[in-house]
Amino acid sequence: VSTQSTGVLKKFTHTGKLNSAMASDCENKVFSLELVGNIQVVQLYAEGYHKLTPKQRVFAYYLTLAALASRDICIDQHHHQALELRDLLETVYVHLASLSVPIETKQSIERYTKLFWLSNGPFDSYTARKFVLECSEEQFIQAAKEAFKTGGTKQYHEDELLEKIKRLSPLLFSKDHFPILTQKTPGTDWVKESAVNFYDKALTQTEVEKFLQGTANVHPLNSSLVKNEKDEVVEEVWRAGLPAEGVPRGFINSPNCTFKALSYLCRKVLAGSRSFCFLS
Repeated sequence: VSTQSTGVLKKFTHTGKLNSAMASDCENKVFSLELVGNIQVVQLYAEGYHKLTPKQRVFAYYLTLAALASRDICIDQHHHQALELRDLLETVYVHLASLSVPIETKQSIERYTKLFWLSNGPFDSYTARKFVLECSEEQFIQAAKEAFKTGGTKQYHEDELLEKIKRLSPLLFSKDHFPILTQKTPGTDWVKESAVNFYDKALTQTEVEKFLQGTANVHPLNSSLVKNEKDEVVEEVWRAGLPAEGVPRGFINSPNCTFKALSYLCRKVLAGSRSFCFLS
């Protein structure tokens, strides 16, 4: 849990009377974890979990899987390159301690990565403004090269890695490249100049408005607008599953998806089935 209020811990203070056992338990727990930028990270505890029935615990487990999957969806919605950037950052981060780059570079990468996690992307979760990596591109490239040689989960040839960083560089380092999640300044193209990933970057605000005026938006809450091979504006529906499983291609084609997790949760747990399976 994160908050920008450094006084947030006061909100977790019980104002009523506590018995000695409860008071002792609270005193032994750590709530404040760290301050990242202006975000205070606090620990919350799942009180009473041990009192749940087995069926309720399975319910909580599948809700957790759904939440983890939905985080990827959220990150993807914030920018079309955000998931790719997250994978690159995490590969560098896990090897950060062993890298020979200057300590200032390590601190910059660590801070940026943690802010990315806390905001589900490179945009401040309160202001929607983009934050950038404070080290230079050359310093980050040096760190990334070392990290991938050390044993990144995804291996690239050096030229592939450099091409990837070059592609992601505007998102990482430029304050002028998609500076805000949703651009609403009068006189600007709200679709083309917004960072959010609900619309194909080839679309303009005029094209989107024309589509919405002339066509029924069948899936307004679970689709993106894109241009197809015929240069037509169409809805690309977010789907759970893969084409190999008979699921039509859509914006999100993944077997480990929120919708599938919740589907199995409802059908298996709430129906009282003894077999709990999650396809991955």
